[in-house]
Amino acid sequence: MKLSQETLTVLKNFAAINQSIQFKAGNVVKTKSSSAEVFGAVTLAEEFPIDFAIYELGRFLNVMSLFSDPELDFSEGNAVTIGDGRNSVRYAFADPSLISGANYDKDIKLPTVIATFTLKQDQIIKLQKAAAVLGAPTCTISAKNGELVVSAHDKKNSSSDKFSLSIGTTDASDFTVDLKLETLRLIPGDYEVEVTERVVCRFTNVPSKLTYLIAGEVEVR
Repeated sequence: MKLSQETLTVLKNFAAINQSIQFKAGNVVKTKSSSAEVFGAVTLAEEFPIDFAIYELGRFLNVMSLFSDPELDFSEGNAVTIGDGRNSVRYAFADPSLISGANYDKDIKLPTVIATFTLKQDQIIKLQKAAAVLGAPTCTISAKNGELVVSAHDKKNSSSDKFSLSIGTTDASDFTVDLKLETLRLIPGDYEVEVTERVVCRFTNVPSKLTYLIAGEVEVR
């Protein structure tokens, strides 16, 4: 089998969430950060034929990059052969018990959703750039009097510099969501964001079947 560029992009992103991953037979791939603050799930165009585990996903992808048009052969069972017909690498699978904390099998049921809105790619880029310049660790999404604002600042320091960007309007009650900026490891794109009444926000990449669940602090007024 071969993996599309879109799939490789998602897997590279998942490697930044957790270096280890457990692939299940089929086309759904999931990951979870070691802190359990970020969950990622995607439905791919390709289907994996077997269950297998990779201890260092970034390294696995780097091996694939050695070939211009790599093909994956899973016939051996305990390893995958990566090659292009002339050259190949036998890449051994990891023991799944060593990476059990990197994945989740059951679907997570979200608490009640209190607000839904779109966060565009250019808005995310502005937020991340401002956070880098300011050294701000906190992303706050807030609704007040119908206006939605996303900010980069230091929640623990009330006198810290703060970047704010208006991103639209909402009919939802006033709320504030504080997220660690380091958890917003999203692939480029527009996202539909669902804020729940407790802890979790869901970010869904609009054109693809890719979702992230990100834990934060939610306050509803």
